[in-house]
Amino acid sequence: MDRAEAHGTKQEKDGQYPIPFVFISPIHIVASVTAALIFPKRK
Repeated sequence: MDRAEAHGTKQEKDGQYPIPFVFISPIHIVASVTAALIFPKRK
């Protein structure tokens, strides 16, 4: 954490990317599959 604060720019973005990405990854996949299943079924 000290190294990330030392850089404060690239390190912070690099460290903040994997956390939200990991959370959005499963959510995005579920949303994509759900939408794909609901869209054609609704049509």
